[in-house]
Amino acid sequence: SGRWLASWAWDGSSRLWDTFGGTQLLVMPGTVALQFSEDGRRLSFAAGLQIGLWELALGDESARVQSVLPDSGRPYSYTAAFSPDGRLLAVACKSGLHLRNAITSELLAIRTNNRPCMTVAFDPKGETLLVGDEKGLWRLPVRPVADRTGTQFQLGPPRLFESVGQRPV
Repeated sequence: SGRWLASWAWDGSSRLWDTFGGTQLLVMPGTVALQFSEDGRRLSFAAGLQIGLWELALGDESARVQSVLPDSGRPYSYTAAFSPDGRLLAVACKSGLHLRNAITSELLAIRTNNRPCMTVAFDPKGETLLVGDEKGLWRLPVRPVADRTGTQFQLGPPRLFESVGQRPV
């Protein structure tokens, strides 16, 4: 909507700005990897081993989720991406990829990886995740799978893109 601007500063804090009034609305110390939802109503941020979600209209943090798979060593800066419809949140971390319900934070799927996932994004239809790691850029289909506990999701199988020309291998 263009109403808000999120910025990251060298002091390790993130700031939320009202672009209409030019005022700073919020300072979040120790946060990185800011991502707005498609509708502009929520903002995800990484804070250590956690991903936080802000409901911007309410001006309040609505959820903070911990990595389910423990990361060893130094905390890795997570990144997150909302699905185009705003219902899902994909979280890239040192131990793999998590798919969560963006409203309730419920864990819907995990894909472990033996190397850190450094970035994640949904395709425009929300049917595929693009995940970057040290080996390249991967496509992972996102498929709903119904079971007794409700709808869960399957991630993959992954397909590697070539680094030149972005053609599937």
